[in-house]
Amino acid sequence: MNTYQLKSFYGFFDIAVEVAFRQDSTHFTLEYKLSGKDLSQIAALVECETNSTNPPRKACDLWKSTCFELFLFSENTPNYNEFNFAGTSWDRMFFEDYRIKGTPKTSEPTTISSLSLKSLNGGLLYTAKLDAPAGVFHLSPTVILEHRDGRQDFYALKHGVEKPDFHRLPLVKDLTHLLRFPSNDKRRN
Repeated sequence: MNTYQLKSFYGFFDIAVEVAFRQDSTHFTLEYKLSGKDLSQIAALVECETNSTNPPRKACDLWKSTCFELFLFSENTPNYNEFNFAGTSWDRMFFEDYRIKGTPKTSEPTTISSLSLKSLNGGLLYTAKLDAPAGVFHLSPTVILEHRDGRQDFYALKHGVEKPDFHRLPLVKDLTHLLRFPSNDKRRN
């Protein structure tokens, strides 16, 4: 399992964020571990778990509050995917280039298999398991934490100087892990 320590942009909270992931030929699992004395002050952190009777559901604008995110930057094109996870909800946005929304190719289906948030040794563990789109990607996990008073802090592998911006691959390219997923045709063989 590969593990990353995410860095806070503002430093508002006494919270550490660590992200671990593992992959097989068609899926990958992200584990976002939060620890620190300010966890009780974060909005929208309620234990939850999806299952066959409560499957993950698609929702919009999850990034406007506490949210676990994943950016998958295409290796040889400016295309990238942004995934947002919050509670039992998820969203996926496809970008053709820096902040230019597009439509994902139909050959890139994505299924969110499970989402959960659980207490873990005085901290919290948010887990997202998803089918991966075919291709080669730089993986960049991020987190947005919103305090109960409305302040937000942004956690990433690396930040720019002026403001948080998770959409810039050059900032994190040297820190990311390269994921390789075969096309759907090769997955079936």
